[in-house]
Amino acid sequence: MAKKVTPRPWIEERLHELGKSKIGLSRALGINNARVYDLIAGTRRIQLGEVEPLARFLEWPAQTVISRLAGKAVPGGELTPLDVEFDYNPDLRDLPVYGALDMGNGQFAFTEAAVDHIDRSPALRGNKLAYGFYCSQDTMSPAYDRGDTFVVDPTKPLAPGADAVFTNDKGHKRVRRILEITPDGYKVQQFNPPKTQIKSAAEWKTVHKIFGSRRR
Repeated sequence: MAKKVTPRPWIEERLHELGKSKIGLSRALGINNARVYDLIAGTRRIQLGEVEPLARFLEWPAQTVISRLAGKAVPGGELTPLDVEFDYNPDLRDLPVYGALDMGNGQFAFTEAAVDHIDRSPALRGNKLAYGFYCSQDTMSPAYDRGDTFVVDPTKPLAPGADAVFTNDKGHKRVRRILEITPDGYKVQQFNPPKTQIKSAAEWKTVHKIFGSRRR
């Protein structure tokens, strides 16, 4: 059965209304411009961590975006399923969240113990390795800002385009977007200031995929 495509013209209409561009939206979401076109066309699902930055860029409450994703914003329109995994259960507040300690040179380390616990999405239920941590730097802004909460799933495979937290043998960490994976390491992207780097697998031995994020 072919995948059902649900276009989202309301995104483009809102951009036009605000005088904003698709390029600006791509930067706000931390994705390339082609993926923004797919997002508007409905051929790409909106990820959990993109709901709030999308709402912020469109200058709407997050609930307005959620309602439109659920097909509830068009009078008389057909109600379509919500096309983003956003069904958190507040009774499952067992996902540990760690604080981030500045270690200098753009690196950070986790607190020894969790400083909070949050509810986990259905996709992470039973996953004892998943965890969260607070964003304490601006290096990946505007995709992630200080105070946001990263949600990490170490069991997920890594691939170009994924965001990940890299850890060296000292326990120091950095968040970067993976552009390329090589036998010797990773070519990665930092957003603020924009630059690319090479992360040696010999130095940065632990790399965990970021599953999503929650805005502060």
